[in-house]
Amino acid sequence: MQIRNWDKWQTFRKDRGAPPWIKIYRNLLSNEEWVSLSDADKGHLISIWILAADKNGVIPDNPKMIQRMCMLETLPNINKFIELGFLTSTCQPPDNHENKLCPQLDSPEQSRAEQSRVKQIRLNLFEKAWGIYEKKGNRKTSESRFLKLKESDIGKLFIHLPKYVESTPDKQFRKGFQSYLNLECWNDEIITSTSELDFKNKGRDYQEFPA
Repeated sequence: MQIRNWDKWQTFRKDRGAPPWIKIYRNLLSNEEWVSLSDADKGHLISIWILAADKNGVIPDNPKMIQRMCMLETLPNINKFIELGFLTSTCQPPDNHENKLCPQLDSPEQSRAEQSRVKQIRLNLFEKAWGIYEKKGNRKTSESRFLKLKESDIGKLFIHLPKYVESTPDKQFRKGFQSYLNLECWNDEIITSTSELDFKNKGRDYQEFPA
């Protein structure tokens, strides 16, 4: 899925990497489609534009993943943004107007072009996850494993991964990224520093009593 007319409105030098900001033009105030949006929808759309700046206007086709990556409280109305022309997607909105997810990578009904597009989206997401995870490992093997993940697992990963990295500041106690993926560690409970402190205090209290 892509932001419509991204190159027209966001003119950044691609050799300088992801831009630190996005451009929002005053003529939005006279745009009928923009005016028809609720305040919440406008906030969601701007968050999506910020997300798209990392990948030259490309965003995941999964509304739930967009919600997580943009840290939104509610699910964005992707179909509405597509209907109003803010987004373009090969996924067509269903008749009941519920959000529809694009097929998985290498799904039998996908064309070669669609498979290539979906793979690129997943590669972009892998780059993001790889960048978050400071203790690396075998990049090629990790990438291959990541590409095979279910969309639901990728969503869980992006919620869990930053918390896991924060909870293990000493990288020697952190699994390699390949092991993190193979063991599906996004399903593991995060032990916070507060939890560790409580555990130590309990141990100290126990040692105060004679055997």
